[in-house]
Amino acid sequence: MNKFNIYAYSIECLTNLHVGSGGDNFGIVDKEIQRDQVDNVPIIHASSLKGAIREFFEQAIGAAPDLLKKYFGSDKNEQENLQQGALRFFEARLFAIPIRGTGNVSDYLGTSKKLLGDYNSLAKKMDTAMNGIGLPTINNENAITEFGNTTLVEQINSVGPNIAYLSDEMMKKALTDLPIIARNSLENGQSENLWYEEVIPRGSKFCFFIAVPNDETEYKSEFEDALIRDIIQIGANATIGYGFCKISKLN
Repeated sequence: MNKFNIYAYSIECLTNLHVGSGGDNFGIVDKEIQRDQVDNVPIIHASSLKGAIREFFEQAIGAAPDLLKKYFGSDKNEQENLQQGALRFFEARLFAIPIRGTGNVSDYLGTSKKLLGDYNSLAKKMDTAMNGIGLPTINNENAITEFGNTTLVEQINSVGPNIAYLSDEMMKKALTDLPIIARNSLENGQSENLWYEEVIPRGSKFCFFIAVPNDETEYKSEFEDALIRDIIQIGANATIGYGFCKISKLN
């Protein structure tokens, strides 16, 4: 018997996002973003996403310790009565990114068949393995992905009406040439440390899944309602406005 139901969510970046890879880099960019090791597409690792959501519930929502332990598991500093969290978090994969426009359209929100197709493939596999509900199918050459009466394209349209379906090669180039921002540390008004940081631009969208035990009856009221109601901060540099995001439910 399957023990989990799968719920799908989108992340809309309201500001630039930097979730760091954490590794040393000796190239031009000092601080790179997290990427999939196979296809180099930007992602947010499940551990980073879970950590950001836990911090949101602890600090912004003021959730009780028992609720945090129930859904996320024991705190890393706990030594006794350790408990695994009820929820299973999956990495967030990029499915749309702002693209500079031409002519009368200043910018588009770009996606590609590969981005939506990879997401669709993962969703199908989890549906088979973990009893997901309403998972998507690709229904035409543009790889529009459906959740019942709600489509990812409609989710993209919530940001703006100008959708661009890029070829896989064009999208690969766009994801390789992400914005690089110069950061500077000042000591007594003097520049002491200049570094370069890669970011996901505002307006970008990710998808992710949460697996919930099928006997968990209070997930919506205790967890999901707050998750999709408020703004959440993900990644580094919150004090300079990075990483502020809106999470929406897809299925």
